[in-house]
Amino acid sequence: MTRATSKAAPGVTVGATKFDAYNWSRDGRWLFGAMSEQSGDVAGHALYDIAAGTLRQLNADAGSGELAFLPGYRQVVYFTNRGALILQDIESLQRW
Repeated sequence: MTRATSKAAPGVTVGATKFDAYNWSRDGRWLFGAMSEQSGDVAGHALYDIAAGTLRQLNADAGSGELAFLPGYRQVVYFTNRGALILQDIESLQRW
């Protein structure tokens, strides 16, 4: 990819928040990162589906943009802004 061949990604905002990509999933399907408010505060995690060109917000209580995929790429773990460790299913959004 070069500047000449790259294209802007559609759908990288949700309301007044914007998507800040932190990393790729190991299988290359998603970019993941934080939704950031104009103030710079983290407003949750999101996944950007590369093939579909869609953004999905996972939560609204992330302490940072960092999260980790578990084997199988269906669940992630992250710390909330209160320090709790959360396991979340990325399809159903169920949390433990």
